[in-house]
Order: sequence, then structure tokens, then C-alpha cells
Amino acid sequence: MTDYYTSLCFGVRISAVDATLLREVEQVCADLADGPMTPEQEAKRYAETSPAFRDLFPVRDSGLPFAGVRALFQDPDYPVVSADLIYGDSDEPACVDLHVSGDQADPWEIANMLRVVAPSCLPFRFGYACTASRMHHDSQSGGEIEVRSDKIIHLSDVGEDVDAHPLVIAAVQDQGLSFWNAEWGWSDLHMATVFKERDRANATLPIHEPPAVWMQLPPRHAYFEVLS
Repeated sequence: MTDYYTSLCFGVRISAVDATLLREVEQVCADLADGPMTPEQEAKRYAETSPAFRDLFPVRDSGLPFAGVRALFQDPDYPVVSADLIYGDSDEPACVDLHVSGDQADPWEIANMLRVVAPSCLPFRFGYACTASRMHHDSQSGGEIEVRSDKIIHLSDVGEDVDAHPLVIAAVQDQGLSFWNAEWGWSDLHMATVFKERDRANATLPIHEPPAVWMQLPPRHAYFEVLS
């Protein structure tokens, strides 16, 4: 039998305000994972949370007061923080050094939780390793993640310059995908104008129906937008 592990260990500096809120989120998650609560018990527990917690996770459905917290996890019914969070003193006033470690961790959940609850640490990167208790082919892997306020990015290379990634503008037409050439208009891929990630904010997508979209070229890594 082979056991598989996803390990991570990194540190970030967060504000003392964020640290207080993160501790509260940890405790709420522990309470929710401790066992099923009746709707009345959940409502009572939510009423005991701090104003900062309620501002970040407002009730959008009276029957699901902790839906916002549960949405941070792949299994909303079992919102367990998959790594140990250790809060240490910082040499900066009003800051806390947060140490995160675990060998059965979910890197994406940890990244998203810190992105939402402790934005004072953004942006930051951390690595993770996927290992196995017994050696066999392709049993070892891992990666690096960059956490930004608007997205979480899975990097394929350590030290990769995310903002230098090449992009093209694509749209669906009758014959399939077409690509934007800034001089000639819609054309084949080999004629497309190539932009950089850092240029995206200053570029305007051409009017098209259905709407044109950005597409990475080449697909060296995968990334997804993270919704709050």
C-alpha cells in the first residue's frame, strides 16, 4: 500500500488585524467540522462572530449563515483547514509572521483562504510537493503557486515571470477560432498579434459577438480566476 502526501511549508507576514480575523476563521471552521449543527445553532454561532467576520462573510441566505466560509473549501460540509497555522512575533509593528505547514494539505484551499482572509500578505508565492511513501514511476511532483488579489496562478517554473506570459486575443467564428491582428483584424493563429500579460490592462478587446477573450500562448501553465 502506498500513501500519498501533499506537503507545503512557507511563511508570510500579515497585519495583526488580519491575524485576528484568521484565527477566528480557524475557530469557526473547527466548530463547523466538529459535527452537524441545526440551523438555530448555526445562526447562534454566527451571531457570536466579530463585526469584522460578518463584514467579510455577510449572510446572503438566512438558512446558510456560514456559506461564505464554507465556499473557501472543496468540501463545504467539512471546512477543515488542511495545514497548521502558527502565529509568530514580527519585527514590524502591528504585524504577525504566519508560518504555514502541513503534509496532507490542499495548496489551493490554503492559497484561497489567505487571499480572502489575510489580503495584507498579497502578493506572495509558495511551493508544494506531492510525494509517496513508496517509490514508483511518476510518484513525485509538485509546483509553485502565486497568490494575487484577483487570481491564483499555478506556475510551471520556479522564478517564472508571470507578467511576461505571451497572450493573444481569440474569438469564435463560423470556421472556428480566429485570432486578432492589430493591423489586419481577424486572422489565423500564426498571424496573431502577441501581447504580454503586463500589457493586458492597457489593451482593449475588439468588439465581437460572442465576446473576444484573452488566450495564453503557448500554454506553459494553467491559471484560473478566483471569485470572492
